[in-house]
Amino acid sequence: MLEFITSVRPYLEVLSFTATIILVIGLILARSQLVAFSRDANVRNERLAKEKAIEAATRYLSEYIRLANIEYDKIVELKLPTFNGEVDDFSAFSVSTNLRRKMNETLLIAKTDLSSINELELIASYFISRVADEKTGFRIIGRSYCATVKSNYHIISILRGNDTAQPYWYNIVALYQLWAPSLTREELESSSIGLAQRLAALPTDRSVAPLGC
Repeated sequence: MLEFITSVRPYLEVLSFTATIILVIGLILARSQLVAFSRDANVRNERLAKEKAIEAATRYLSEYIRLANIEYDKIVELKLPTFNGEVDDFSAFSVSTNLRRKMNETLLIAKTDLSSINELELIASYFISRVADEKTGFRIIGRSYCATVKSNYHIISILRGNDTAQPYWYNIVALYQLWAPSLTREELESSSIGLAQRLAALPTDRSVAPLGC
């Protein structure tokens, strides 16, 4: 028996060494597969996030502009005052007393139709929830979005009130606070003026006349 063990021992050592090499190679291949899978998953997730950012930007450039154009006429009709101050903490008390008084006289009528601001909230939720890539979104609409929020600051702040537990339009505020520091004051003011001019220039009647009219 001892002679048999002695005779096969070299073969057993070779088999053990070979098995160790195979195991190491298998582990290396498995690790490379996991790395490749993880890389592919990251690429897919990044692509989906960028697609969602483009989707959100498209909503802003189409649906929001459409709604804002409709509400622009109502703002003019109600003679709502415009906001020319500095953005603060989005609380009602951050708006001047005089402006709050003027707004409160008309907001009870106007606030029943704030679809455009609700659309801004929906768009912001794409980025704050991290479904969409906010860097991609910022490059497309960041400047204009922040200017829009700034021009509506008084309306957003007054209707949010001073409820810090569950304030309205949380995502709008969060996205503005995320994006605004990347913009200079001059860029915000220039973009705000440009947006107001574009809204004023949009036609109010988009109906298509029947043939023959």
